[in-house]
Amino acid sequence: MQVSKTFTRPEGFKTTAEASGLDVLYTAWERNLLIEAKVDRVTKANGEDCWVLELDGVRGLVPFSESGLEYPGQMDQFTGTQIFVKVRGIDEESGVVALSRKDALAEMRKSVMERLGPGQVVDAVVRGVGRNTVYLDVGGGVIGEMPRRMATFSQKLQSLRKVFSLGQQLRVKVMEVDPEQDKIVVSRTELLPDPWDSVDLKRRDRISGTVVRVYGDKAFVEFKDGVVALANFSLLDRISPGDRVRGVVTRFDREKRLLRLKLTDRLA
Repeated sequence: MQVSKTFTRPEGFKTTAEASGLDVLYTAWERNLLIEAKVDRVTKANGEDCWVLELDGVRGLVPFSESGLEYPGQMDQFTGTQIFVKVRGIDEESGVVALSRKDALAEMRKSVMERLGPGQVVDAVVRGVGRNTVYLDVGGGVIGEMPRRMATFSQKLQSLRKVFSLGQQLRVKVMEVDPEQDKIVVSRTELLPDPWDSVDLKRRDRISGTVVRVYGDKAFVEFKDGVVALANFSLLDRISPGDRVRGVVTRFDREKRLLRLKLTDRLA
């Protein structure tokens, strides 16, 4: 446990911790300071899911109502993670400290929104993965959104859960900060090399890829993440998005981001 001098990093982002005593808890309570502590487990207290936090031998409790989360089921992903909280009360007789992450988030959000700006590169931790959006802690528990097109170059119709996992640490670039809409948008692809720069093909090369879209007798085939070829598949009866196919390169121009294929067969 430590009194936080800065809460600009994401909750759970690995760093060196400092130990503190019970007197620090009273100081934090009296001065309304933030504390950073580790979630040991999730338990029930008074019929409500609660986090149990490690506070140098003192038991800290954060009930779901003070967690700042939308659903009780989200609490499990924070076990083993350092989070920011504020002290709401100390009961020395029972050895329990009442804590609130919700209060801490309210204070941190204002500071993080003021600090962040487009173009900044920040550390982030994955806190949720939706169908087309990844949700990341971009500092102090404040959540930013990363749309699919900014999360991965791949155009395959695959779940983002196959690419990102809860608790994963990333470096991302801030693309948008809108305090009025309470919205932060970040990008991972902005920090990655252009996938076309590493492709070197010539006419008649044989390559394989995954079909990502089909229009009539034309298909878009992803050769590698972000490198998509326009292909003619008249030699095949039928193909669908997700199919693995093989073809012959008929044209390649890296500068124009152009790759044309003539498909020859479908792979198992």
